Amino acid sequence: MSVIKFPLIGNYEQEIYDYQEKLDGVYTSLDELHQTLNNLEAEAYELEGKYNRVLSKYAKAVGNENIPVGFLEYSTLARVTFTDEGVEILFEALEDE
Repeated sequence: MSVIKFPLIGNYEQEIYDYQEKLDGVYTSLDELHQTLNNLEAEAYELEGKYNRVLSKYAKAVGNENIPVGFLEYSTLARVTFTDEGVEILFEALEDE
């Protein structure tokens, strides 16, 4: 008994190989982007820590109630709470190092 090869099978196989090649490229790009994202997150974490330390020193010098709201925008130590009376913004300064 002989096996008849259908011409379409070769086309499917080539299409599969083409998609594999394209996916390899996409996965490589995703890996590179993930690494870039991880590096940027680490840099942001470090900068936020430094920012919080300087802002904490500033807050101790002027008092929490005198911190411009724009300064709190980048701080991970600021907390915004919505109450029945309105918005409450709290800043918890770091302890002296």
